[in-house]
Amino acid sequence: MAKKKRKKKKDRRSFAVTLAAAAVTLAAGLVILVLFSDVFFKREAPVPTPPPPAAEREVDLYFGSPEGTYLSTERLRISEGEIEGRLRQALEALARGPRTGLTPTIPRGTRVLGIELDGGTAVVDLSGEVVKNHPGGSSGEIQTVYSIVNTLTLNFREVRNVRILVDGSPRETLVGHIDLTVPLIPDKNLIRTPKTVES
Repeated sequence: MAKKKRKKKKDRRSFAVTLAAAAVTLAAGLVILVLFSDVFFKREAPVPTPPPPAAEREVDLYFGSPEGTYLSTERLRISEGEIEGRLRQALEALARGPRTGLTPTIPRGTRVLGIELDGGTAVVDLSGEVVKNHPGGSSGEIQTVYSIVNTLTLNFREVRNVRILVDGSPRETLVGHIDLTVPLIPDKNLIRTPKTVES
């Protein structure tokens, strides 16, 4: 009888050891499965599709002609988008000056403070350098004003005329010659020289 009890105890201990070993093995298997699941079950990530290139268009910027009397054009690519963003791109490029042998029309240091479209009128706000750094003279003022007006009206069908502000305020003139109290329409008679094309 005692032998049978001892045998039962021994069998129970063996079973418990076996059960514990099985539990440890199962736990270890689960840990390995979790740790390496990315390796075993990982799916290849889809290759991202690159975004389409931004649409662009060409505009003509009006700078002073080489002899400094009329206006000539230099071509520029700008990004498509909202109309006011396109107007700003063109105007800021005009303020930076030409990349070819043409003459700058916007005085150095002039910044574009703002531009908005009010109906068919582009309202342009320039920093005070457009006045402070202007060389003066009627011809120079005509070139400054109409380089802006022609660039905005002849490239963008949404713009019929242009008002120019300085530091957020209207002015009678820039340097004494062109009336800025009214919106200005383009003057194609100032464009005399062939286009200078820059891609």
